[in-house]
Amino acid sequence: MIHKELYFFYNSLNNIVKIGRSDNTEASLKTVRYISGIKEISVICKFENAGNLEPIFHRLFSEYRTIGEWFYYEGAVKSYIEHIKNKKALKPSDTDLSILAIAKDTSYPFSADLKTSFCKLKKNLQEKFNTIKEIYISEHIKITGKKPSNFNLFHLIEKKQTTIYHNNKLIPIWLHYDEKRYKSNLEYYGQEIF
Repeated sequence: MIHKELYFFYNSLNNIVKIGRSDNTEASLKTVRYISGIKEISVICKFENAGNLEPIFHRLFSEYRTIGEWFYYEGAVKSYIEHIKNKKALKPSDTDLSILAIAKDTSYPFSADLKTSFCKLKKNLQEKFNTIKEIYISEHIKITGKKPSNFNLFHLIEKKQTTIYHNNKLIPIWLHYDEKRYKSNLEYYGQEIF
């Protein structure tokens, strides 16, 4: 699954996007055109070895879903795809996925006419992202005595939980969002866990 390509197909007749994964994106495009009878479907962008991100994008964009793997090309979907098209990145970044998860979590208002670019979104949500990053790093230091060498903030944000491995134990961390800011269960219950 990781070695598959992640692709975004655009259907210009219906203004929708298909988010999928394939070993051969061009063959998949031909199949989708043939089955749908729509020649106007094109590849907006694709990423090698990123097929594992397909279900993540499906969850992040769930409120834009039309049917199956098809999503309305508006709001967060359009903002993000335009961003990655222009960025020409090799793979969607963990930070970008984290920002999308925070936007979904906080019901960030995307305008239908896309006045909200992804860069503006990142700027507006940077403080929340930094808060979560600080929570994770500080809790990791409390538990292990060391700063994490690598961490997956997206996993913590999207799933609302993650674990830190220390002294042969997995210590759970949960996030709560209370309309004002994110908080960790360890901020309140840290003493009980240890």
